[in-house]
Amino acid sequence: MKCPSCGATAPEGAPECAACGVIFAKFEEKRRREREEAQAALARLNLPPTPELDPHLGRRVAIVVGAAWAAVMGFFIVKELIRKNQREAAARARFAAPVAAAPMPAPVAPAGPSAAPALPAHAVIADPSGQFTTPSGETVSDHRP
Repeated sequence: MKCPSCGATAPEGAPECAACGVIFAKFEEKRRREREEAQAALARLNLPPTPELDPHLGRRVAIVVGAAWAAVMGFFIVKELIRKNQREAAARARFAAPVAAAPMPAPVAPAGPSAAPALPAHAVIADPSGQFTTPSGETVSDHRP
């Protein structure tokens, strides 16, 4: 037999615990009296009997909470993906849009007899036929093989 007070092992039918000195009969009488008092107090309260709880209630609540969490997280993930797609589309549209060229100013005609701009001495002017004209006026052909 095991002592209810200290947990030591006592021989069967022993009147008291050899380790702590508890008298088993008094201990059991005290325990029985406490149980009866608790039952009497509950009877005086006139409480209805405790309803039987569903043994799977905790599991069902966990499933509902998990599903709600997954739905909320899914909403925010989809929302962020849509926002990212919109940002990328706006960036693509910005870079794909043709750049509006600024209007070129109208050329101003030089005034006076020396209207042609002066070219440096080493400048060469090419025409579409492959002939080159130097500033001194001589014409040179393209000598490339």
